Amino acid sequence: MGVQERREREKQARQDAILEAAKEVFFAKGLDQTTIDEIAEAAELSKGTIYLYFKSKEELYISVLLRGLDILIEQFDSLKSHFNQKNAEELIKEARKIYYAFYRKYPEFFYIHSLLYHGRIKEKIKPKILALTHEKTRQCLIVIAEIIQKGIDAGTFRDVDPWKTANSFWGAATGIMMMLDDEDHQAFINIPVKELLDYATDMLLDSLTRRQ
Repeated sequence: MGVQERREREKQARQDAILEAAKEVFFAKGLDQTTIDEIAEAAELSKGTIYLYFKSKEELYISVLLRGLDILIEQFDSLKSHFNQKNAEELIKEARKIYYAFYRKYPEFFYIHSLLYHGRIKEKIKPKILALTHEKTRQCLIVIAEIIQKGIDAGTFRDVDPWKTANSFWGAATGIMMMLDDEDHQAFINIPVKELLDYATDMLLDSLTRRQ
């Protein structure tokens, strides 16, 4: 191994250590209550070293999210191996199941993503980091669009715009989970998250299905 390669590996290892420490602190305390000093202490590095890798606490927060999106992308990509065994409606329902399971298993990742949608921390993030989060989300949406195109090709779905339709499904699902993530709001609505998510998805599927 050359000197340059070793340095790159050491740099990547240090960045990974920072992200892992940041994830633990952010998940325990949230964005507002966490300080860079606490992350530095958890990573056993100096505060200055943290800033060598990340512009701000918010950028570090979003970089933690990117790891969560990688998990989601891998799960959505797994749907492609079922394209020959399941029809488009079954695949849409499977995608819904994956997204809801991600929300339940990784609520912290989902919450970070929701803050990004609200635009609260955009100005404190490097444009390339922000663009990367959008690209990773886009990869999931592409899978949904491909499923919709599969349904159109099979004649079970109406001839719609797959990309617009994929975003409609994604927006409905994300909106429901963000809205009902608050316990007070959920008590006011008085509908469980999963129940409302299933209802909204089924309505969209019904509107998409070609009538014989």
